[in-house]
Amino acid sequence: KMREKMKKSILLSIMILMGTNISYADNDIANFQSSVQLNSSCSIGATDLSFGVYDSSQSNVATGSLNVTCSRSTSYQISSNYGYYNYRNNKRMFIITDTDHSSSNPNYIPYTVYFNPVFATSTVWGDGTYGYKITGSGTGSSQTYPLYGQIAANLFPKPAVYSDNIVATISY
Repeated sequence: KMREKMKKSILLSIMILMGTNISYADNDIANFQSSVQLNSSCSIGATDLSFGVYDSSQSNVATGSLNVTCSRSTSYQISSNYGYYNYRNNKRMFIITDTDHSSSNPNYIPYTVYFNPVFATSTVWGDGTYGYKITGSGTGSSQTYPLYGQIAANLFPKPAVYSDNIVATISY
């Protein structure tokens, strides 16, 4: 008998140590949700169009690029202004030290920016009214759009350093 009592005592001790408890009175559960809102976002950067030294015997070409990062599936449009020194919607570079940027100043170099190396009118980059916008959809990663600048041949500007400032705007 002593042995049987010992077995029951050991069995009861093992059940207690194992956490066996058959006396739960009731159970209750709670459901909850987790959530997060992701807003569309875009950022844009650019590399300069540097034409180097102008050669009037041929059209001069420069390349640059726009770098865009937008959240996945975010539709966007990239437009450009006409440059800081535009005249009648044409981009113009003026001598850096020149303060006269009026239409009567002969010291400028006209140029055009394209988003295709074919230099077709249909690929002139602009604001949608004069020139076309670049359109795309975000991937969540950086996307690069090459730009091509062109200065026509047979221009004979005053020797100097010419410059302009283009503003690229991304709308999404």
